[in-house]
Amino acid sequence: MEVLKLYIHVNGCEKVESECAAVQMISFDGRCDGDYFRGEILPGGVDTQIYYKDQPSKLSARYLVQGIDHTGRGCRIFIENNGIMYDGETITRPIIYTDSIALKWMETASLYGTLTVVEGQPVITIYTDKNENNGKGEKGSGI
Repeated sequence: MEVLKLYIHVNGCEKVESECAAVQMISFDGRCDGDYFRGEILPGGVDTQIYYKDQPSKLSARYLVQGIDHTGRGCRIFIENNGIMYDGETITRPIIYTDSIALKWMETASLYGTLTVVEGQPVITIYTDKNENNGKGEKGSGI
């Protein structure tokens, strides 16, 4: 089941290369849409990508999103999204913390994410196992 969809706007990139890896730190903001939450990715998001010469590449992004949950209440969500990039595919394991009572279930849900590019714009989609029941209440019933 789709939990959040994040549309990334890249603001800049800093790089360093060593003999064994290349590292990029990508700053970004953007927006978030979904059935549970809508809002804006606040400035200051950073995705650190490490490209190793002899193993799969890794990413680790951290960012805050501010908006409104599905009950209409204002809230913030912190996302730490760690992943592995291999053969053109990126799979992540997001960790979420929020001050929203209605979205608290995301803090303990088994989440995974994918990275795609749509019309040149990175899009992160975060999912939870469709068979999982984390006390999501009305929005989560019938999953």
